[in-house]
Amino acid sequence: MKLYRNYKKTFNIIILKLEILRCDALSFLNKLDNWPSPNKIRLMAIFGLILTILVYILMGMVFMQAGYSMNFFASQLSFNGFSMKLEYFPMVIFNGLGAYRIGQILDYLFMVGYGTLIFSLALIIGRKYESTSIWRKSSFIIAVVGIITAILDGLENAFILLTLTNPLGFPDWWTVAHSCFALVKYICLFSSIIWAILAAIKIKI
Repeated sequence: MKLYRNYKKTFNIIILKLEILRCDALSFLNKLDNWPSPNKIRLMAIFGLILTILVYILMGMVFMQAGYSMNFFASQLSFNGFSMKLEYFPMVIFNGLGAYRIGQILDYLFMVGYGTLIFSLALIIGRKYESTSIWRKSSFIIAVVGIITAILDGLENAFILLTLTNPLGFPDWWTVAHSCFALVKYICLFSSIIWAILAAIKIKI
């Protein structure tokens, strides 16, 4: 009986904390209705766009120097340690891992850029709708999804950097973990893009 009461008490505490978290999340989403200000949002969009383009170009140059094959599925969505090691093998032979590591570190700046861009564009588009519109309310969620996408990308890169500590002998589960983060990242990213296209088209209609 005592054990049951302890479990019940723990369960109630968890439910209470989840409810507090839900209320905080809703409060934050509602805050996005007028925060940040329109001028700040525009500046964020410009900053995000410029940073995304510049870092993307720089990353491309660094990855070319590394001899990276740019095999999308092998490097990000393979869920297979052996495939990842095959990607690394030429870079190990031709001493390209140093440049590849730099490219992965630069990717964190890229995340800041596109995360800021998604966040700001979602709010810019959403605020064009009436306050009661589902499109306006959903824009707050998409804005947060943009930040979540960048965080998932960062976690993905953390595992990539881990694999570079032992590129031909790292545990295979590191690749599985990194691919899981990559998969959810792309789901969030493409959901944001599809939402933005549909919301923008509806405005014009």
